[in-house]
Amino acid sequence: MNDNTQNNSVNEPHDNQIINGQVVEGHPHSMEAATESNTEFLAQNTNRIVSEGGAGAQSITKLLKQGGDVVGYVLSDGSHVSCEQAIQMAMNNQLQHVGVSTSKAGTPYLRSLADGDESNNLGNLPSETV
Repeated sequence: MNDNTQNNSVNEPHDNQIINGQVVEGHPHSMEAATESNTEFLAQNTNRIVSEGGAGAQSITKLLKQGGDVVGYVLSDGSHVSCEQAIQMAMNNQLQHVGVSTSKAGTPYLRSLADGDESNNLGNLPSETV
C-alpha cells in the first residue's frame, strides 16, 4: 500500500451524531475534538445523542424498575414512559440533560450528561418498583 491509499479513519467521515435534535456529521473522535474541553467532548461524544431539552422539554424524576432492571421513567409532568419512549424523546430533544449511548451489545440506553451535580444523575434518582 502506498502513502496515498492509507486508511486514516480518524480524519474520514463516519457515523453521525444527534446533538439537541440536530444531526452532526463526522466521526465523534475527530481531530477537532482535541480543541474542545475534555468534559464537553466526552459529554457530547460518549453519547450518540445529546438532549439538553428544547422548549417544553421534560426532565426525568424517577426510575421505574422491574426485577431490578430499569423499564421506564417518571417525567416531571408525572407521566410514565418506557425506556424506548424516553430514548425517542431524547432523539427529539424532548428530555432535559440526557444522552443516548449504545451498549457493547448494540442496545441504546439513556445516560445523564455530566454537569457536576450528582443529585440529578439517573443512578441517583429515586426508583419505583412496577
